Amino acid sequence: MTFAIKRWVTFFYAAAVVAVGVWRQLETKDSMQAVWFALVVAAVAVAGALLLRAAPAWRKWLGTGLIGLSLAFEAGWFLRRAFTHETDGTSVRVLLILAVCALQLVVLLWPVRTVRAG
Repeated sequence: MTFAIKRWVTFFYAAAVVAVGVWRQLETKDSMQAVWFALVVAAVAVAGALLLRAAPAWRKWLGTGLIGLSLAFEAGWFLRRAFTHETDGTSVRVLLILAVCALQLVVLLWPVRTVRAG
């Protein structure tokens, strides 16, 4: 796995987060907080993904931390919804975002392949 793959998967994750927030707004017609939550969580993830491109190692660690923070908020919120609300536990929207969060977590924790010059 390379940092480029991690960045692209994170961009996909951020797009999915925003799509699910908009989906919630379209379902209820009165849930703008879902859109704002999605935009903030996605912005944190994208900022982290952009830091993965930076050269110093501390920036890569910071980027990974930001993506992890975004993932903790998103997955935490939807896991709580899945277990505490009867209808949300079987909702396609909730199950879809939890699957995307699981994919993001696997990619985030997957070790990065380093290329040695020689």
